[in-house]
Amino acid sequence: MKKIRLIILYVILVFCFLGSASAIEKKIVISGTEWEPYNGKDLLNQGFYTEISRSAFESVGYEVKIVLQPWKRVFEKTKKGEFHALMGASYTKERTDFFAYPDYAWENKVHFFARTGHSFKYEAIESLCPSKLGILRGSFYVKIFEKYPCLKQDLASSVKININKLISGRMDLLIDSADSFNFIINKYFKNDTDKVTAIQPPYQIDKIYTVFSKRNSGYKMLIADFDRGIKLIKNNGTYDQILKKHDMM
Repeated sequence: MKKIRLIILYVILVFCFLGSASAIEKKIVISGTEWEPYNGKDLLNQGFYTEISRSAFESVGYEVKIVLQPWKRVFEKTKKGEFHALMGASYTKERTDFFAYPDYAWENKVHFFARTGHSFKYEAIESLCPSKLGILRGSFYVKIFEKYPCLKQDLASSVKININKLISGRMDLLIDSADSFNFIINKYFKNDTDKVTAIQPPYQIDKIYTVFSKRNSGYKMLIADFDRGIKLIKNNGTYDQILKKHDMM
């Protein structure tokens, strides 16, 4: 009888341990930056992309913590493994050395933007030279356009700052996603929307990812769970509901 009780106690302890371990594994810290309408402390549910990332993990049983800080800071901290994941990253081959990529969760058009009445005709990067180009500090575009000395880079910590500089004539061009540009100019520069325009055609169609730090040993499981979560929220309608809630469709 005593032996049976010991076995029962052992089984209970094992289940308690497994439950505790499972709870630990089901916690994730996701980083991002203030990049409206994707992410933002003052946005509904911290932005539509934040809500997509959170909902994907919550749908497969995770407890999610979101941290929003300047891009360069969260990029480096996630790279070092201080955060599990980083929202809003584009794909570059260089980044695959330290970030692992799941399926993409969003895509958008990236444009060069100029003041209305501009004389730019975009056929290749060189066709925009010479000019002063606004880029988000820490963006992978910084390295891309370093190859073109005729484009003088003007780095800023937010798209809002760049748009203000463009409107006021302190720069000739800026590059960013159409989603972000249109949201910010309509929110903060309502009286100046006619002063700037997108240069056609788009520079590229950019896929947006939530990437995972390879410094964390469980990153492969996190990717599998994230992809599973995205499929779940797309299939049950949550994904579309989030987009409609944030006026993204």
